[in-house]
Amino acid sequence: QAIQAQAARVPARTHSGSGLASMRVSVSNLAGHEVLSLDVEPAWKVRDLALCLRIPAVDARPVRKRLLFAGKELSSRQSLEQAGIVEGAQLTLVLTPMLRVLTATAVPTAQLWEIESGKCIRRFRGHKGIVYHAEFSADGTRALTASFDETVRLWDMKSGKCVHKIESRGTCPVAAFSPDGARVLTSFAKCVKMWSVVSGKCLLTLQGHEAKVSCVAFSPDGALVLSGSHDGDARIWSSESGDCLQTLRGRSSHCCTSCVSFSPDGTKVLTAGEDGKVCIWSVKSGECLHMLCGHTRAVRSAVFSSDGAQVLSSSADCTTRIWSVNTGNCMHVLHGHLDEVTSAVFSPDGLWVATASKDGTGGIWSVDSGERQHLLQGHADSLYSVRFSPDGLWVVTASKDFSARVWSAVSGECEHTLEHGSLVTLAVFSGSRK
Repeated sequence: QAIQAQAARVPARTHSGSGLASMRVSVSNLAGHEVLSLDVEPAWKVRDLALCLRIPAVDARPVRKRLLFAGKELSSRQSLEQAGIVEGAQLTLVLTPMLRVLTATAVPTAQLWEIESGKCIRRFRGHKGIVYHAEFSADGTRALTASFDETVRLWDMKSGKCVHKIESRGTCPVAAFSPDGARVLTSFAKCVKMWSVVSGKCLLTLQGHEAKVSCVAFSPDGALVLSGSHDGDARIWSSESGDCLQTLRGRSSHCCTSCVSFSPDGTKVLTAGEDGKVCIWSVKSGECLHMLCGHTRAVRSAVFSSDGAQVLSSSADCTTRIWSVNTGNCMHVLHGHLDEVTSAVFSPDGLWVATASKDGTGGIWSVDSGERQHLLQGHADSLYSVRFSPDGLWVVTASKDFSARVWSAVSGECEHTLEHGSLVTLAVFSGSRK
């Protein structure tokens, strides 16, 4: 379907203040149909050109305008001259759903931000303690938050109202949506509880850990649950019967398992913890396939790549490591941060890594070479989290300096600063639940 864009056609040739003659450019959609032709000034910013495009909402949803030239997306802050736009240039317009960011703060609230304007469009109030976790449901209609007030809350994204309040015994409850968004996992002291998103009723209680539950996750198909605990173990459970199918013992009982994750195909899981070790396990047999040793301090995050071929771990030892799932070998050690790396994630295509550190900087790294491509510099204090957007073109960081920042993953430039009234513990994009 052709994009219907409207803009004033300006036939007269003028001159910019810089003395450079204006130039005629055209904009086409992905189907190759021209939607706009006009005279522009070389000093115009890319965003000025985007403002000339009046795009109606698609299916009543606001859309984001992305302009490409020579196959590369243009930064909104670039001037047309800097972007290499010349007389007769042909640009391509791509429309995607409007990007939004959900932040968790110490106010204590969660906040929803519109990236195009950089404005906070909704605040989710009700928690009585620091909000340290927030995620979208798969369809984006619900949000899930966890707080130091010992509650987990479900929110309606449209109205901003709290749909369900779930009590959790323990000062730091953990929570996760099921892949279909119909169920929620929460920790409850030494147990894991599963709840219905519709009714708010408890569906299952998973019992067996000997200490407080520290992390939870659903398998990609929602059939299994994975939990980690301060008892050092991880457990795999049936999400239908509540039976414990495997107990994964990879560390001592006094060492917390702080990270758990399923591989994309659901056949493997990884666990990581305070002892600096990352373990890859077979879901079917419960066997430890590889113990990834190399970090010298606690592991802060550990995830599989989108194809399941690699594992990424970040640590308090100031490094991030990329590992081969097949061999268990360390492929790259990412050096450069001066303090612990609090968070690290793969891009959706698995080609890049983004990191966040207590040294106040972030980084974008090549998975292929292990080299840092961009230093994300601008925050004034520690970074708590980093996430890619679903299309991999943007990165969002959350910081102790009372802000979240949105960066271009292509150029490394900060595109938006989202100012808050307190430290920001986490920031996530819409379209990506975590």
